[in-house]
Amino acid sequence: MMRLLKSEYQKLWKRKFTVVLLIALFAYSGYQIYQTYHATASSEIMAMTYETTDHQKVANGLAYFRYADEYLHQYAGPFNEDTIQKMKEDYQKIMKKYQRKNIDTEKMERIYGKDWESFLKGAATGKYMEEDVRKRMERMNIDGYGMDDKGNYFFNVFYKEDPVYMLYQRIYTGHSQYATSHELYGENAGQISSEIVDISVNQYLPRFLKGAGAEKELFENAMHSGEITNTSSRIAKKYQEELQQGQLQYDSTVGNHLLLTNLNKIDFVSLLVIIIVLSDMFAQETHYKTDQILIPTKEGAKRLVIAKLLCGMSIAIGILFLQLCMIVLAAFIFVPLRSLDLTVFPQADAGYYEMIRFIFTYREVLVSTFFLTLIAAMAIGMVTMAISYFSKNRFATAILMLVFMILSFAINFRQDGWLAYLCSLFPSHMLEVNTFYSWMNGGFSPFIIFMDMMIPWKNIVYVLWTILMIILSVIIIQRYQKHFVKSH
Repeated sequence: MMRLLKSEYQKLWKRKFTVVLLIALFAYSGYQIYQTYHATASSEIMAMTYETTDHQKVANGLAYFRYADEYLHQYAGPFNEDTIQKMKEDYQKIMKKYQRKNIDTEKMERIYGKDWESFLKGAATGKYMEEDVRKRMERMNIDGYGMDDKGNYFFNVFYKEDPVYMLYQRIYTGHSQYATSHELYGENAGQISSEIVDISVNQYLPRFLKGAGAEKELFENAMHSGEITNTSSRIAKKYQEELQQGQLQYDSTVGNHLLLTNLNKIDFVSLLVIIIVLSDMFAQETHYKTDQILIPTKEGAKRLVIAKLLCGMSIAIGILFLQLCMIVLAAFIFVPLRSLDLTVFPQADAGYYEMIRFIFTYREVLVSTFFLTLIAAMAIGMVTMAISYFSKNRFATAILMLVFMILSFAINFRQDGWLAYLCSLFPSHMLEVNTFYSWMNGGFSPFIIFMDMMIPWKNIVYVLWTILMIILSVIIIQRYQKHFVKSH
């Protein structure tokens, strides 16, 4: 068996195209990881260097995430009203101390021209038409503007306090934004300017400071709007009861969330590489019957086909497993991980990974991510080899698998009813692990209720694919033996 396995591996690695393809995939994965840890909030903020209250420069995305993680870590402890109040008070002090008062005239002149004040005031009061604004923007290369309900234009206003103000705004609220000309020259300019700090603290401070109650509020609103079914309502109620029995702990989740974000970036490209690599696993030798010449016995055929299946599955698992290892290694290098027993909730604009907050722990989600990713790899590998065996043509296999992949995207994951659950069975959607932990429109939920038991839908996905892979393996082994010449 080991000799046959070694032979199958050698066949795959002898093709230079396979090696080049895998190198390209891992380079692509490395670039995605780098982008996650070095990302900035927006193109506008890229041009600005943050500054701490200690006058330390925060010059890039990685420096920001590291500082945000260290800063939020100071609040680690029981997640109660005292913690929430302390964070709100600290944030409010910073916002008031560095309140936007001193316009950065040098930057304003550089961006909008020396007549920036009259231009912004005129735009905010309806003096300029769209054509005038567009010409001005093209000439000065202005980026970042908007329009109110009355058709008046407003632009970003830059203050000397922005580097400090926006750093802590992003850390505490998960977003940062420039002031606009409406705050200076709009119809309610005085009112807006006087209330901006209170609005930032009370309205934009992230929902996680409200704890599980925020999730309950969001869920109840969705129930009233008809977005969530009664079954999901029963599930939510059970989870709320379990949640109230435990004690939430607070700590920075910046590193944890960046890790989840990177894991969610393993996408259909990886599956496409698996398809290309395995599309010829059975096709060529089955078509020309070269295996029958080398091993003309049924027992030998059985060992050979098992070797092929094991080789294909291990290659598929290996490709995605190495990507998982790269992501985990990067997490230890760039931004430290905090306790994995913390419940999932985003902080400080650290990546994008949408799921129900204050319900699942990072440990649970990480374990599920590894299982779903590896099951997806095995599933796509098994289906590819099955089609390769039956079609006896590598190009037909690649085309059929491409159709299979496209079909999974055509059946939108957020479709109503049973289509949502059907779509979640496709390997390409199994990689989107966050969807297995989210309330989706149309009635999709992370659990189904059977005889008053909550069963995670992902567990059903595991079982269904395991059964299907076993069935396909048995069919291929039996058919492969039947077509071999009997030994005399």
